[in-house]
Amino acid sequence: MKLELLKLSFHYGPIPALRDITLSLQPRITAVLGPNGAGKSTLIKCMAGILPPTGVIQYDGMPLTRANRAQYIAAMSYLPQSLPAQSQLTVFEAVLLGLLGTLTWSVSAEDMDKVYAALAHLSIQAIAERKLGELSGGQQQMVLIAQAMIKDPRLLLLDEPLNSLDIYHQFEVLKTIQRITANYDAVTVVALHDLNLAARYADEVVMLHDGLLYAQGPPAAVLTAETIRAVYRVDAEVRIDPRGIPVINMLDIAEPCTV
Repeated sequence: MKLELLKLSFHYGPIPALRDITLSLQPRITAVLGPNGAGKSTLIKCMAGILPPTGVIQYDGMPLTRANRAQYIAAMSYLPQSLPAQSQLTVFEAVLLGLLGTLTWSVSAEDMDKVYAALAHLSIQAIAERKLGELSGGQQQMVLIAQAMIKDPRLLLLDEPLNSLDIYHQFEVLKTIQRITANYDAVTVVALHDLNLAARYADEVVMLHDGLLYAQGPPAAVLTAETIRAVYRVDAEVRIDPRGIPVINMLDIAEPCTV
């Protein structure tokens, strides 16, 4: 799948959240970065069909329309920031819902096998019968990823999947996302806050600023001291490690605090 956004815009009432975003996204991991309010989650939700933008979403050379929307949704998996806090679904039931759109009134043995395979792939089969509301943040994120991968997605959209996770589980989730992207040759778009994790795990970086596309390219090209200062208003030291990955050391705010 190739995904293109052409002059995508979205407003919350009179307030512009995205303004004329044009992007071409290939099968790889693209990290969407930017400060709070830059438009990261809005962009992900527009691509997922949750919010109705203006402009054009085009996949495999075809503009998204009502006629082919079902085909697009079938190829896509979307991970929200979190699960409902008191969800009474079990882990097994939640992952099974990832097949929504292909399920019939009765669940087939093949459907059941897909769920068990996804749970086993992520080593969470032991919690299959537990309620979602009983799980830790890390376990919930792994359930969401299992729900996404069960569809064999060609488009994977993740809205800040590292929220509330400790360092170990952040690495675990990102490594899993890498495997899924490679296994399914998927276009993966993930909104992140941590610039160093984006530099390490993303193939491409999209930097948003005030709803505009500020920069797009490989991490080493985008994550520079100049870009970080302009977008985040923070001074940073950036060095490139032997693997070509930017390593960012945040120093201080780039202008006096006026509070």
